[in-house]
Amino acid sequence: MTIQTAPPFGIPDWPGIKGFLSSAVGFTATAATLDAASEAFCWVGPAPATGTLSNILFRMGTTSATSGPYSFDVRVETVTSAGRPSGTLWATNTNGAHSLTGTDDSTWANVALTASASITKGEPIAIVIKAPASGTFSMAIDGRQTIASPGGVYPFAASDTSGAPDGTYETGITTAAPCLGAVISSVNYQFECCSVISTVSTSTYNNTSSPDEKATRIYLPGPVRVVGMRALMLNIVAGADFTFTLWPDSAGTQTDANALAQRAMDGDLAYTATNDGWVTTYFSSPVELQANTVYWAGVRADTANNIILITGTTESSPDLMPCLPCGSSGYLGTRAWSAGSASAFSTSTTSFAVIQLICDGIDDGAGGSGGIKTHPGMSGGMRG
Repeated sequence: MTIQTAPPFGIPDWPGIKGFLSSAVGFTATAATLDAASEAFCWVGPAPATGTLSNILFRMGTTSATSGPYSFDVRVETVTSAGRPSGTLWATNTNGAHSLTGTDDSTWANVALTASASITKGEPIAIVIKAPASGTFSMAIDGRQTIASPGGVYPFAASDTSGAPDGTYETGITTAAPCLGAVISSVNYQFECCSVISTVSTSTYNNTSSPDEKATRIYLPGPVRVVGMRALMLNIVAGADFTFTLWPDSAGTQTDANALAQRAMDGDLAYTATNDGWVTTYFSSPVELQANTVYWAGVRADTANNIILITGTTESSPDLMPCLPCGSSGYLGTRAWSAGSASAFSTSTTSFAVIQLICDGIDDGAGGSGGIKTHPGMSGGMRG
């Protein structure tokens, strides 16, 4: 194994969080609202995999159901030469129905298509959710800001707000990444520039909290060289010291002497106590991580002044963790420190912390037992 120097890259590569963020970051935003007859939402982009698309997944925001019908048509359509949904099903019966109840707020719909759509990775497809032709109802399609920003020119998401069956989709969606995914050949996928995050939370803690360290589990298919670390944090008040640490996995007690790399961070580092965004640091020496080995990247509070770390969840059913940048193996760990030591991390396999390792080298794959490998935790789904 030889580590070759590469341009800096992050693991996990959280999309849509680049550079500075303003204060009071918003995380949840409605992507589209279907509240009139025949209104529609669409996503158009490349198929994420080759296989049979059997289910479409979308998360709802606020909903209401006053008078029916309440059956929303959820469809896979072909794409016109102009790059818009054609209004024609991909194949016979490649659609399904979602029956709105008005109590669907903040839940995922998992719509089975009557007949699966056979798709090829990279070919343009359209996912369409269309409101009934009559009735009184409202269904918001949930979206996420910051964690997964909307795309640029292509793919795109849009809504038909006129309700006319002309496929015009007058309103482009530019302020939120729709919560949208699919099951393709029994594997869950997040569509490009969309999000499968269910909740985003501001996790506030200090050194009197239990836990007082929160971490992301790191498990890699190939060796890399780590030079630093960053975490998405909010409102760091004066004197709220904390420590970034790269840990080896352990079933027992650890102290700071076990750290592979560590950097104590001064609580006065923020320009103001209302700034939100990445906190980035570099370690004094690089660390080479091995394939198929568990590590932890943690943020520990060191004073009684609060720090705020961004965490979140996906739904356990359908299991959408494999679609996140950290994959199903990159879940949240927490633990409490006492008298300079802490026990093994307690884990939550449907939760995550927005923490990233900064790498500048990758294994060249030139033979040996340390070359690029695959492992079950990263074998399926999109990586954000």
